[in-house]
Amino acid sequence: MAQLLLQKGYEVSGSTTTSEKLPILADKGINTFQINFALDTIPTDFLKSDIWVIAFPPKSKSTDGNWYWQAMKRISELAGNHRPTKMILISTTSVYPDSETTYTEEFEMTELNTGNVSIFQAEQCVLKSTVNQKFVLRLGGLAGANRFLARHFSGKSDLKGGNHPVNLLHQDDAIHAIVHFIENEIESGIYNVCSPIHPSRKELYTQDCHRFGLPLPHFKDETESSKIISSEKIRGFYTFKYIDPIDFEYSI
Repeated sequence: MAQLLLQKGYEVSGSTTTSEKLPILADKGINTFQINFALDTIPTDFLKSDIWVIAFPPKSKSTDGNWYWQAMKRISELAGNHRPTKMILISTTSVYPDSETTYTEEFEMTELNTGNVSIFQAEQCVLKSTVNQKFVLRLGGLAGANRFLARHFSGKSDLKGGNHPVNLLHQDDAIHAIVHFIENEIESGIYNVCSPIHPSRKELYTQDCHRFGLPLPHFKDETESSKIISSEKIRGFYTFKYIDPIDFEYSI
């Protein structure tokens, strides 16, 4: 995303928590800062950007998740002081409950019914901030380019969830959708960003393994399904390059 924005003539600042990544980002022309948002003092030069895109993982599988929403609370407070024109949080569709339902942005979510409390709380911090234009983009599972999910299923047997629909997003659409929010006047709020077509896990990963000559996965014979994430709202102004994960392109 930063590379695309640089090509368009934007000045881009970026952060990383590790010193090893500093030269990698700097070599791409990014004004780079090493920051731990939960602990460090945030440099003023970093905060002066007109548009803030917040995109770092909650690590909810390896932590209790509290640090994530607390860091987001801090960032939202800083935004109130520095007044960027836009603040965009890259969230995830895993914030929705896992039930056999089609979810739109109108779903009334609470801490009691969310699929991930810390992510829901982080979203609320951004939505309640005093920044005039704020967006929560709930991205589907990232795939495409070098993110080839089928390799994790290849050759395995007795896999569960074969009938579950996938809620995926190609990397190219993730990048271009975010840039679309940066460059256009859009109403503040929550937006699902997910490919409109939802093949089953069995259909997709069997097809992808066959397509790339990998050992096929074998799923259990199950009938239960799972959630589908609707992208109808964003499709009112953004055209997906990849509408069906079966047609995703990869660089593997």
